[in-house]
Amino acid sequence: MKIKYFLLSFILLAVILKAQEYPTISIPELNIVPDSILTNATTISDIGTQHMGDTVKIVGTVLFAPMVDWENDRRLTTSSASRGTYVTFIQDTSGALWGGMFIEQPDTNIATGFDIIDTGDVVEITGVVSEGFYGNTTTFTVLVDPLTEINLVDSKGKMPDPIVVTIPEFFDGSAFNLEAEKYEGMYIEFQNVTTSDRNPNGSTNFAFSDGSGNKIFMYDQSSYFTERTHKLVGITQYESPADGTLLEHIRGILHTRDDGWYLVPLYPGDMKVGITAPATISLIENTPARVLPNESAAVKYDILDNDGTVEEAKLFYQVDGGAFTEVVMTLEDTVYSATIPAINSDSSFVSYFIYAKDNDGNESLSPTDTANAFHYYWVLNSDPTIFHVQYTPYRGGASRFEGETITLQGIVTADSNSIDGGAVQYMQQPGLDEWAGIRLIKTPPNGQVRGDLISVTGTLIEDFYHTTLDVTDLVIEEHIGEITPLSLTCDQISIGRNDLAEEYESMLLTYNNVTVTSESADGTSNFGEILISDATGSTRVELQDGNHNYHNNWDVNLADSTNLIEINEGNTFESITGVLYYSFSNFKIIPRSNDDFVGHITEVKELNVVPEKYNLAQNYPNPFNPSTIIKYSIPNVASNYSSSVLLKVYDIIGREVATLVNQNQNPGNYEVSFDASDLTSGIYFYTIKTGSFYQAKKMMLIK
Repeated sequence: MKIKYFLLSFILLAVILKAQEYPTISIPELNIVPDSILTNATTISDIGTQHMGDTVKIVGTVLFAPMVDWENDRRLTTSSASRGTYVTFIQDTSGALWGGMFIEQPDTNIATGFDIIDTGDVVEITGVVSEGFYGNTTTFTVLVDPLTEINLVDSKGKMPDPIVVTIPEFFDGSAFNLEAEKYEGMYIEFQNVTTSDRNPNGSTNFAFSDGSGNKIFMYDQSSYFTERTHKLVGITQYESPADGTLLEHIRGILHTRDDGWYLVPLYPGDMKVGITAPATISLIENTPARVLPNESAAVKYDILDNDGTVEEAKLFYQVDGGAFTEVVMTLEDTVYSATIPAINSDSSFVSYFIYAKDNDGNESLSPTDTANAFHYYWVLNSDPTIFHVQYTPYRGGASRFEGETITLQGIVTADSNSIDGGAVQYMQQPGLDEWAGIRLIKTPPNGQVRGDLISVTGTLIEDFYHTTLDVTDLVIEEHIGEITPLSLTCDQISIGRNDLAEEYESMLLTYNNVTVTSESADGTSNFGEILISDATGSTRVELQDGNHNYHNNWDVNLADSTNLIEINEGNTFESITGVLYYSFSNFKIIPRSNDDFVGHITEVKELNVVPEKYNLAQNYPNPFNPSTIIKYSIPNVASNYSSSVLLKVYDIIGREVATLVNQNQNPGNYEVSFDASDLTSGIYFYTIKTGSFYQAKKMMLIK
């Protein structure tokens, strides 16, 4: 301890003369969200710090040491070990609500004293505020340019006691309670909860719920509570609890994401299992994803009760949503087997679950939440289609065909000239409005273009939760024309993890009459995604990967290019089209080319002087490339004061190419910008119709 105090004191003394002064602000003051914002917020994404981008000093008690032992075992204690980042959590010394903070230092090679701090230390840290962790957890990044070391103020020797809370304070069964933001980053405790949603494939995360079904997820960021690569081998023997396990308590730090609240247990004592636990059900041998008609299907499960005996084990199956049929499982050692009888009908969908009961009366299910999920397979007399591969009626989204080598047919919707330099392509099964698209990687460059019917063979994988075919062979069958995009409203692909959107994954979608509500969907962390909205809600559009000219300044150098088009808040589009992608807890569409953006209006300006007569002015500049300004005037002649205004653009043969204005407007002088980046050179006409007034003008686009 004396060595640590000496090192930190020496570091502080060495820089005190050159350190720049930044204001000191309490953590609650930094975090608190005004009632006016909380009241009007509709999603978790709507709330966050009011000090985004500020550089300040904060003081708090360290809740978690960033290393096991800074002198003897310098392994990092969180999942940040994989990217070489220091991470800890601190809490305001007052214990007041809004007092938690997620702290990070992205480069562990910079000597700030981060590695020396320990649980219970009271520290002063200078840093920059952001919403960095998954875009919603307020993050404090240690300032390293100029170098500002961490100041050890005191040491309490232990972390503060947890705040005891209940799950309905966060989720009441129908909606998230946004006022729970006050617990973000704080050390909290839930009591007498039951575990569920344990991933059968070995993932460490699980959910826990109260008796009313309200649920929160545990996240394995701590290296003491994980089975992933950052597990502290030799120190922790952690295994995620069996579904149905009673926890006397589970404690940890609260994280915020688009799709809800997550609890991060820190040290081994943060989770205490109750006196008795139900039997665990683990898959040994599953049915095939596809079973032929008139063939039975067998399964094997390891069912084990560590504190007693298994009294019952059964399988229940249904065909095409019909009544469940019971099959008693047979036992050999701890392995239970059951056979589902042959199904005669082709294209049948068979779903099933496993039930077990121990000598204490504790019941177990696999899957645990049979209201939302079952195990399943298809009865097929032919090869599966994209629909069969994608169809996942139960929450989760992973394909039943994961890991299998299959051949699929579809029409190309995104080719080598569309997305990510051709590294990723998409195809879609025609004639379907759901479960019809699939993402392709490592696609051979065989000259396929949008509208080609192709056959592809490869291994089906879940690439960061996105069902994807890792292609080994591709054959072009014929060119039959492009897929017509499916028109959706923004609320159908809403912000955050939306399991209802799973059915549209990888499909070609269109949103109509949308307005850009945020030019960076992730705030100051600009990852090339914007938010758009129609009358129903908001959703994301990803701009970086498509082969088009539109951008949101994710790189400041983009603004200097005359060939690119900047999208700003308030811009409108007649429509935006793209393929639906999933990453970082969000669905989003990826436009492929310039023609996926239709009717881009950058701004309609209202000038103050009220004119005496209608007028449509000549556009300026003219000729133009790629944009021009059109001005028009509306006098005060309408009986209801406002007038319906329709301003459109046509090509030389009379085809409509853009609607620039379609709304009621008050008397005044207006101007609108017309962007023709996706049009070819030539003569165009623009017309205005308002009341009985109609006028047309000619303009010329020269590229």
